Amino acid sequence: MKTTILSLLLMISTTAMAQTVIVNVSALTGKGSYEQVGVVLEKDANTDEFYNLAVELKKHSDYVMITENQSNRSQGKSDADKMNEAFAKMEELKKRGLVTDADIQRLKTEMNAQLEKDAENQAKLAQMASNPSSDPVALKENIRRYCVDNRFFYSASKEVNGMVRVETRTADGKRRMGYIDATIGRVVIEPDRYSIFNNGTTKGFTNDGYIIGHSVDGAVILDKTGRIVLEGYKNLYFYDDCRILKAQNAQKKWGIIDYQGNVLEPFIHGSSKSESLQKAANRIFKENGGVKVQIW
Repeated sequence: MKTTILSLLLMISTTAMAQTVIVNVSALTGKGSYEQVGVVLEKDANTDEFYNLAVELKKHSDYVMITENQSNRSQGKSDADKMNEAFAKMEELKKRGLVTDADIQRLKTEMNAQLEKDAENQAKLAQMASNPSSDPVALKENIRRYCVDNRFFYSASKEVNGMVRVETRTADGKRRMGYIDATIGRVVIEPDRYSIFNNGTTKGFTNDGYIIGHSVDGAVILDKTGRIVLEGYKNLYFYDDCRILKAQNAQKKWGIIDYQGNVLEPFIHGSSKSESLQKAANRIFKENGGVKVQIW
């Protein structure tokens, strides 16, 4: 029951296979902050104290949303102005014979009823907005204690086998990707160096536990512990989800290698999409049994 309520409060995924919950704390950080989400292990989330923090966070998030809506509303046209504009348009349509006096009267009745309802709702919202529920700084720090490595990230999303992809943003807005292994409860690939996605070609870990990371220094293959198992290339791409890779060397030529760096096709090709490299990759793929290794 508590897990269900947490899901409703925080809009977090709590499926049977999940090992973490992702907590949106953007309402506590203010505009321009890159600390937006926390990743909490389910064993830590299933406590009365964290549940109470989640309730407090939901109240504060509602308060922030209401005050922002109130501010936006005050900067726009009033309801009365909008109603008068609508009536003016109806009068123009009446002159053209497209509407009748009865149509205009019906619109007035409907809009007046809506204005009364809106006024009641705005009064309730104004009352809520006048009572902030908590100290955002203290609440944020209390939630941070439950997060993996006591950290917040720009974004986070769950993958399979207990892995959570996290993203940070640098001061100039650049994205850096990393991973949390929920089975051990810590960050295994720091989100401070690698762009895990590169031109949409590298989607995540293979099902045997490898991933490609790109950085300003080149491309590497990492395993689930964060250990670099292959480096020294400008670019690396998994080929057809299998255990061979298209690789680009320092001379910007392309060839094909395996996970150990053994050269299976010489670095003589000018492009990763060249017909000659594709034919070589197809041949090597079949020679290696044609067994695909699915990417999550």
